[in-house]
Amino acid sequence: MDDTVQKNVDVLIKNNCAGELIAAQLWIGWRVTFVTS
Repeated sequence: MDDTVQKNVDVLIKNNCAGELIAAQLWIGWRVTFVTS
């Protein structure tokens, strides 16, 4: 995973609890898409 993306996700989580949920959903969705593609 790109370090920049990870840092952006970390900032989002720290700054916004709702953002944490969104980031988790996006991360899970991305992982599922990547693994199954």
